[in-house]
Amino acid sequence: MTDVLIVGSGGAGLTAALKAREKGLSVTVVTKTLPTQAQTCMAQGGINAVINRGLTSDDNASALPSAGLTPHLVTSDDNASALPSAGLTPHLADDNASDTVEAHIADTLKSSHHLADPNMIEQMCQNAAKAIEWLDSIAVPFSRLDNASDPLQSIAQRRLGGASHSRACYAQDYTGLKILHTLYDRCIESGIKFITEHYLLNLVIYRGLTSDDNASALPSAGLTPHLVTSDDNASALPSAGLTPHQVTGATFWDIRQGKVIAIEATNTIIATGGFGELYHGFTTNSLGSSGDGIAAVLRAGGTASDMEFVQFHPTALLDSAILISESARGEGGYLINHEGKRFTDELAPRDEVARAIFSQIQAGHHVRLDIRHLGKEKIEKLMPQELQLCRLHADIDPVKEPIPIMPVAHYTMGGIEVDEEFKVRELNSCYAIGECANAHIHGANRLGGNSLLEIITSGIQVIEYIANRGLTSDDNASALPSAGLTPHLVTSDDNASALPSAGLTPHTQNQINRDDEAIKKIFTKPNEVNFYNKRKTLGRLMYRDVGIIRQTNKLHEAEMYLDEIYNKISVMGVGDKTRESNQNLVEFLEFRNAILLAKCTLKSAIMRQESRGAHYREDFPIERTDWQKHIYCRLKDSGVDLSTELTTVVNDI
Repeated sequence: MTDVLIVGSGGAGLTAALKAREKGLSVTVVTKTLPTQAQTCMAQGGINAVINRGLTSDDNASALPSAGLTPHLVTSDDNASALPSAGLTPHLADDNASDTVEAHIADTLKSSHHLADPNMIEQMCQNAAKAIEWLDSIAVPFSRLDNASDPLQSIAQRRLGGASHSRACYAQDYTGLKILHTLYDRCIESGIKFITEHYLLNLVIYRGLTSDDNASALPSAGLTPHLVTSDDNASALPSAGLTPHQVTGATFWDIRQGKVIAIEATNTIIATGGFGELYHGFTTNSLGSSGDGIAAVLRAGGTASDMEFVQFHPTALLDSAILISESARGEGGYLINHEGKRFTDELAPRDEVARAIFSQIQAGHHVRLDIRHLGKEKIEKLMPQELQLCRLHADIDPVKEPIPIMPVAHYTMGGIEVDEEFKVRELNSCYAIGECANAHIHGANRLGGNSLLEIITSGIQVIEYIANRGLTSDDNASALPSAGLTPHLVTSDDNASALPSAGLTPHTQNQINRDDEAIKKIFTKPNEVNFYNKRKTLGRLMYRDVGIIRQTNKLHEAEMYLDEIYNKISVMGVGDKTRESNQNLVEFLEFRNAILLAKCTLKSAIMRQESRGAHYREDFPIERTDWQKHIYCRLKDSGVDLSTELTTVVNDI
């Protein structure tokens, strides 16, 4: 038993791991690949924060007290002769000097199209400077200005799309990668336990054993029968006080050894990233971004929300979909059409820029990103990664020629429904943070630079909430004694009859058995249909019909084809029948999850009969007040079930 089980090793998971360690909690991080391969490394442009002043627009710059100020504020002790009239250090640009937390909040709310929670946004933006200060303290190598003595003030910032000021702190164009590697280094130094190459199967749920727990009743579509819904029987609770929806850990497929294991935990944090792989071949995401955590929560009886909102990054390389960072436009790059003319505001919100580019492409025109005018020195200094990516994957030298680009799926705003403490709706002792979660921060469209900010602030805050509850593995009455088993690890090879009565809980062993039977069943499938071909088809289908511009007829055509794929899962399998190191099996499991989430995304897109943020309906082009509500997805016996709920109206700021 571990105090905190973290599934996923991106920026959110590693931040939570470090903070849990600082609180004296035992931590186990489980990841299906290696920690440094997380999608966080693809966030290149920067991380938003108002760090260079603590004044709001209502404050009087001349009325700064001399005590109680954070180190990066300008005080009356500063040399007045070196300061401009606004009282700020000379190196700050005018738009940076006038930036406020209120402006950051307003930009985020505006980008969300009234579908975000103002309280969650305010919490994130207010904590942004502290997050940057913490990252700086653990030695994230931010790019620096050379004329500021204070460490925080010296961090360089650039403006990203949708922002009113230059507030994105960056490390050249490697920001996410540098943050991720630094977090991992600190985790290793702290002695945090990592279990790599373990694929998440299911959450372990205690709900009282009933006649429904028949391990042989697995449906052919691969959805396990142990879904928890509001109809579940709340009786038969043990004296330990566990609720019917209590998460007590998770099961995993040990990829190397080829067996099912369970890790029991007092608190489980899902940090598995988004589901951009639905758009296979048309996404900046890695192949593993199949929404495994979201699918596991749905199977456990949890809720996903706002799944129709998928953000398309305006600039990816035309033939490979490799990301060209927003930093290129943030530093002054132009978008030009086939005539060499600019046709849109390059720093407008991403949904607007993506649609403008897509419209040009639909008209048969090529679109290019032109950064030649920035000069060789600036490009090499601030965008070395973009330079190398273009040369390597497109045989283009951006110093001399424009870059051919197209918009592709990049970020998923929807995900696991969580409350203000990041607790998963309808599941106890289970949390979700980062891109897999919907904390109602991004709403219908994410502001550039806020994804990295969200993963850091949510990773810090979720541990504060857990620590404040004071629940550790010592509080669990079913803690395993040391009779031959590690305290938190049980595998399908273990003999349940040899477990002491106070040891492994029956529902954990039952979940192991169910998952092991499900894996065995996959190996026996006829494999009549090649799921790799269907994965390619799914990617093209989602990009064409459930992409940047959507239309009713196309959505329904896509739904029919998706149902056809879904119904054929029973005759899909794996060619590789070995259990050990079977990547074919892992990719099949990922494909099944992607199909499930594609159904959620598609059904939600059909249901939302309006255009809002990243969801643009050509047949419903107007944003409607009566659709200012969330769409929730749950699994029922009949499949994906949808419901809606109105949100509080927030006026423009």
